[in-house]
Amino acid sequence: MKKFVLGVLVILLFSAGLSWADSTRTIARKSKVVVASEVTSAQGVVVYKVTGYANAASAVYGLYNTSSLGTASEAKCKVEGGEATQYDQLPTLDFGKDGITFDSGLTVVTNGAYVAIEYL
Repeated sequence: MKKFVLGVLVILLFSAGLSWADSTRTIARKSKVVVASEVTSAQGVVVYKVTGYANAASAVYGLYNTSSLGTASEAKCKVEGGEATQYDQLPTLDFGKDGITFDSGLTVVTNGAYVAIEYL
């Protein structure tokens, strides 16, 4: 019985220690699925992960460092991807804890792809 009580106390102390973690270290990221070309953010953002779904054959997408569809050009493209086979998942691009910065905004241009973006 003493071992059981001691075990419970250790578990309680351990879980109490977890609650003391610094909550300011946690950064809530946003997620969005883009199904048609759009301006996702008119302000600067950091993209951490991109994936998606090919809704059509030869589905492609691009992420542009601009705040309007009209100025999305090859020179402003930072990320692009696609999938040749319809109904397949797009390859996941993980940019790690630092991500990729889009200073001028984030515009997504897609053709036949649903794009899931994790950003801040």
